[in-house]
Amino acid sequence: MELKEYVDRSHEPILSLDVIKKAEEIEKLAHSGREKMKGY
Repeated sequence: MELKEYVDRSHEPILSLDVIKKAEEIEKLAHSGREKMKGY
């Protein structure tokens, strides 16, 4: 939801660096979660 808020606040057609960094952070967390779930 936080990423969606960043994107919604940006009225520019190009994503800001903050939005891109936040998306990468979420992707890393998702990957980490998937790896942990595979171990169970």
